[in-house]
Amino acid sequence: MEMSQNGNGSIHFECHTCQERSHSPEQSTRPPWARVAGFDSTCVRLCEALNAETRDAVRANPRREENRYLESRPGAGERYIAAVEHPFAAKPDAPFWFLFQPPVSLLNGWEEDPEEIYYSGLVRCALDEVLHQDERQALVAVTVQEVLSLAEIPERFAESKDDEVALLAGDAFRGASWCRYLNFLHVSWDLESDVGVWWLFREDELYADKPGYRLLLHGQWGWHEAWLWAGNRRLTEIEAGQLTAFLAR
Repeated sequence: MEMSQNGNGSIHFECHTCQERSHSPEQSTRPPWARVAGFDSTCVRLCEALNAETRDAVRANPRREENRYLESRPGAGERYIAAVEHPFAAKPDAPFWFLFQPPVSLLNGWEEDPEEIYYSGLVRCALDEVLHQDERQALVAVTVQEVLSLAEIPERFAESKDDEVALLAGDAFRGASWCRYLNFLHVSWDLESDVGVWWLFREDELYADKPGYRLLLHGQWGWHEAWLWAGNRRLTEIEAGQLTAFLAR
């Protein structure tokens, strides 16, 4: 992938194969239930806090950031070094959201350590400056504007009343996998590692005969996208039934 930075400080990547230019998920078709569109953690990684010392160290040796991963949720108002890659895109005057995951789940997914669902978060950042760039990735300075734990999403966003949620049902669910931590339920599905979708639900009535679920996050990834949508959408009885039937298999 090639990275480009234009005169106003915006940043995007281009695919070597088709030259398609990366763009913000805001330009895609956002589901009606979603209140936020953002990037998956696969293309945005917070490395360490930004200060004069770390800025100089990055410019002297950018590769020092290759295996650095912020271990806990960032703080609002703080500045950090972030490593970004295709299909990331951002402009200085347009803050972006992304999913923060601690190191184990960042590398291996929540399936490897479901407990890290609790320590993950939804983060809104502003792009401040580009510290280093090459054809593989860019190191940028960002200011964190807002941080939400995943449990706080229903408090931050009003419950959606839209009737459609993108769920896999029937035979399509057969190849999906899932994991649970407390009342969080993560379901993921991929097709030969070329394209995939995932959901994060919260189970509201954990011990009820007919448990209720709400959708907090929905993501999709492929060659040119690593996007997620966040909101607060209570599943209908039919949708909850589909999900319950899948879990019972």
